[in-house]
Amino acid sequence: MPHLAEEDNVGRVQLYDTLKERLQKKGLRDRELLRATYQVALQLAEPERLTEARTMMVETSPAWALSEFRDVKDAAGIDYAVQQISARHGVGTTTLTSLIEKYQRR
Repeated sequence: MPHLAEEDNVGRVQLYDTLKERLQKKGLRDRELLRATYQVALQLAEPERLTEARTMMVETSPAWALSEFRDVKDAAGIDYAVQQISARHGVGTTTLTSLIEKYQRR
């Protein structure tokens, strides 16, 4: 990922859009590209782009996305992933969260 000056939000927006376009062409399979897109979205801290990046990650692999969100302590991302996994598998979010916490301690 290119280095951008901290105040270069215009460059970050352009970078995010370029990364997202590449991802859409590849069909969301490139995890490194997904991670880079998510990191730019985190730097921008724009709710719409963050939600979009989180959604792409969870659609690709909920377990991987959850791990990525946990690594950067993205509570909103963790909650989103847990909600999506819960909905897909018919498990309550409380139950799923307790399972995740149990196995994180190992």
